[in-house]
Amino acid sequence: PAYAVKGSWEPESVDLKELSKGHLGALLQPLEPNVSLPTLGYRRGGLRLVADDGHLSADYSSKFGDDTALDVHVDDEKAWRATLKGDNSWLRVRGAGLELDKLSWE
Repeated sequence: PAYAVKGSWEPESVDLKELSKGHLGALLQPLEPNVSLPTLGYRRGGLRLVADDGHLSADYSSKFGDDTALDVHVDDEKAWRATLKGDNSWLRVRGAGLELDKLSWE
């Protein structure tokens, strides 16, 4: 795979008092690269990991018998959801982190 880094630098007028104090942020910030990476993914069995736009998420799917499936999704912002589906019913639970008092049921 190839990765492209794009950038340009057009220095703006900088307050000399700020530079003398060591505040180089305004001068150097335009030099920060703009990096664009492709979506990266990994899949094995029922597990899928995806890194996209600086965020990581994980999905897991499993079957219990012939008619029941469990799907779990977790992301790097601690949000998660779990779905249990059967032939005649389903249950979906959502949350964030380990705070069980803020669960959402469907």
